[in-house]
Amino acid sequence: MIRSIKKRVALKLRSNARTFDFTKRVYRLLSGRGSSDPLYRFLKSISDQDQTTPFIQVGANDGLTNDAIREFAVWSKWPGICVELIPWLYQKLKRNYKHVKNVNCVNAASGHGDTLELFFIRR
Repeated sequence: MIRSIKKRVALKLRSNARTFDFTKRVYRLLSGRGSSDPLYRFLKSISDQDQTTPFIQVGANDGLTNDAIREFAVWSKWPGICVELIPWLYQKLKRNYKHVKNVNCVNAASGHGDTLELFFIRR
């Protein structure tokens, strides 16, 4: 039952990026969860030194799911570019970052050289 409630709350939060950002920030501050995550600690140490750290995130997904950089882009105002190839995820990414003026979203892929790659996308 608790899992079911957690899933419903998480789904509801993902429908509004600003509420998601605020809730995640409060949760991290109250629980101390960031201190045990090595990636979060690394990004926080960069942010503590320079709050204008630019970034490029390739494979940005929807901008909420498992996004380690989002918190710093939103709260520390890191300027950056989020790149997502899959069209329906790109649309979510754009929607979830629309209120974050320091981030540009790009629907593209990166690769090596001038080769043509075939992608299969399952929804």
